[in-house]
Formats: sequence, structure tokens, C-alpha cells
Amino acid sequence: MTASSRFLFLKGIIINKHWIHHITTSPEKYVIYLQQNMNGWSFLGTGFMNSEHQRVEIKKSTDMEEYETVSKWLKDEQEPMT
Repeated sequence: MTASSRFLFLKGIIINKHWIHHITTSPEKYVIYLQQNMNGWSFLGTGFMNSEHQRVEIKKSTDMEEYETVSKWLKDEQEPMT
């Protein structure tokens, strides 16, 4: 359960960080929404786009190791680069 520059390694899933749409945080869990599918059409400047999001839920009470991995990764992402 580690983080690399491009992937987040959790138990049973490896997440490409570029596919993360957004993350909701709370003291007891993280919910990671991944951009799954994009479809739609465009013709002469009009059309629509649609996307579906897969959801990964990490609870502190049941997934402590993964919760700590995501916590560390989020903390590292918030630190200013030097």
C-alpha cells in the first residue's frame, strides 16, 4: 500500500492518479471518484458530453492501512514544492 508519482497502490486496486475526478474527505473515510467513461457527440459546435464515475470508499474502521496510505498521499500533495 504505497503511493508513487503516478499510481496509488491500495489493497485490491491500483489507481492512476490522473483518473481521479475528486475526493471527498471526512475524519472517518475517504471517497475517491474516478473518471470512468466519457461519451457524447459534437457537431458544428453543439452537442453534449457525459461521464460516469466509479467510486472507491476507504473507511478508517475497516481499511486502516489504506486509509493511512491515502492520508499520507493527500498530506504530501498539499505540501508546497521546493
